[in-house]
Amino acid sequence: MSWFKNYELYTCNFFVLILIKLMMWYIINQNKSRGNYDEKNK
Repeated sequence: MSWFKNYELYTCNFFVLILIKLMMWYIINQNKSRGNYDEKNK
């Protein structure tokens, strides 16, 4: 039973890590596209 609880915790942390990485990747891409947009408008 305790092993199953640990497994649950591990999978939850795993999904949270993936979500954080996706959000960071998304924010970085947003900043890149914004920078390119500003360059074009100069």
